[in-house]
Amino acid sequence: MTEEQKLRKIAPAGNPFRVPEGYFETLTQRTMDNIRRQERRQRRTVWFRWSAAAAVAGIIATAGFFALESNTQEMQFAENESIVTSEELEYAMIDNKDIEYYLTEAGD
Repeated sequence: MTEEQKLRKIAPAGNPFRVPEGYFETLTQRTMDNIRRQERRQRRTVWFRWSAAAAVAGIIATAGFFALESNTQEMQFAENESIVTSEELEYAMIDNKDIEYYLTEAGD
């Protein structure tokens, strides 16, 4: 007896694989339904990603605006504040006694 004959004797005759009732009749419809579901899921994913990107861009723009506004206010404060260095006082030939005099006269 050959090996093939031994295998045929052990294995059942006919096709051992079974397919559920009506499997191939509904295969096309089930496949198309799955494709539609995947397309909807992809659209939601794309929408979510664009929304997240827009939110991040808005946060960055808002933070940049407030940082710029804060910097502008600091610059305006520095312009309004008159800070005189010792070199400028020396150049103007103003000594500490003159400063004291101006400060006491301003206080009267």
